[in-house]
Amino acid sequence: MKNEIGTGSSDPSIQAAQSYTNFWSSTAVEDWLNSCCCPSILIGIAGPWMCILGAIFLDRPVVQPLTDFLWVGEDPVRPLELDNIARVFHSINQARDELEDYYEANNPPSPGKNNTSPFPYLTHYLDSTGQTVHFVYQNLLCSESPEKSIYLAETTDAENPQPIIVKFVHSYNSDAHRLLAQNRLAPQLLYDGTMYPESQPGPNHTMIVMEFVQGTDLESLKSSRLSGSVFDDIKAAIDLLHARDFVFGDLREPNVMVLQDLTGNATGKAMLVDFDWCEMWDLEL
Repeated sequence: MKNEIGTGSSDPSIQAAQSYTNFWSSTAVEDWLNSCCCPSILIGIAGPWMCILGAIFLDRPVVQPLTDFLWVGEDPVRPLELDNIARVFHSINQARDELEDYYEANNPPSPGKNNTSPFPYLTHYLDSTGQTVHFVYQNLLCSESPEKSIYLAETTDAENPQPIIVKFVHSYNSDAHRLLAQNRLAPQLLYDGTMYPESQPGPNHTMIVMEFVQGTDLESLKSSRLSGSVFDDIKAAIDLLHARDFVFGDLREPNVMVLQDLTGNATGKAMLVDFDWCEMWDLEL
């Protein structure tokens, strides 16, 4: 809270974020931090201005503004603005009630249980037969690229748990993925979230699930001598896509998976693994 915007040593929204971080990092709520993402509503106030923010705690605090700075003082020139402020306060009250219900309904796990807080809340998908498959996240992949949401997970089938790859994308060409998967030039597509938009976290986040393949990306093997069959597979994949008027828009070494056996040796087989930028070629363009 500030007397006015621009006064003091920091922005009130930054102060609110710091207070959120300090609270949820304390030992008094450590069990909560280890069991959920600690969702919270933050309010930054500077004189007659107010900003509403949402916050969660992943491997680091993530705080984003839900509104701009709103004028909450008296303004006889714009009396209808009071209606907007009233709706904002009503929404805050609803959010607070839902958060209270959430924390009352959920108890932190006993010490030693697996920490799930850095992972997404979606933990199941529908397979090709319509059966629900539950899974548990294991760890984040591509941690050096925070803009990518790709996870190693494992299905919870007690008799036959399987490693899988779960990713969240803005766009995805599932048809191109299926085409290559049918020819063993891409991992099998287990779940296509683009077919179930109402079940996704949001319009810009769609869940894709594919089989886990043992291997490493081509970039990691720059200094290694690879079999010519690896590059034959890459060419075959691109030729197959082009034959169906698909353009693989991000053909880079990190998006080529070189398969390995259980001893870590390359098998001479390659697959394409990223279809976020794959599109149909439009002849009219």
